[in-house]
Amino acid sequence: FGNSKTPAVYWTFNDQQILSNGDFYSGNRRIIDGRISNSFHTSNITTKLVISKVDEHTAGNYMCVVKWGRIYIKSEPATLCVRAITRSPATTNVASGSDATFTCKTVGDRNATITL
Repeated sequence: FGNSKTPAVYWTFNDQQILSNGDFYSGNRRIIDGRISNSFHTSNITTKLVISKVDEHTAGNYMCVVKWGRIYIKSEPATLCVRAITRSPATTNVASGSDATFTCKTVGDRNATITL
């Protein structure tokens, strides 16, 4: 790493820094239950963020940042898209000849195509 001190490596979620243990909080609520591992070898740095129990709240943009003194190097953002069924259709009883309506609710990004 040249003459510089050991670099600092961290991750961001939607442009806000994730804690060094991999967790991210909004107010008192933990949004990201994560783990970060870093390895430093000669002139190579490897960092990994693992997110447990992904849900719609963890969807967003993630970046890794390396800081040497006053120099910051930022990755391009990686987007996590979460697609899930948040409400399944319920059992419905109707009389013969009547209409039956089933409702299913999903979450995803604008580009998702969900077929039921």
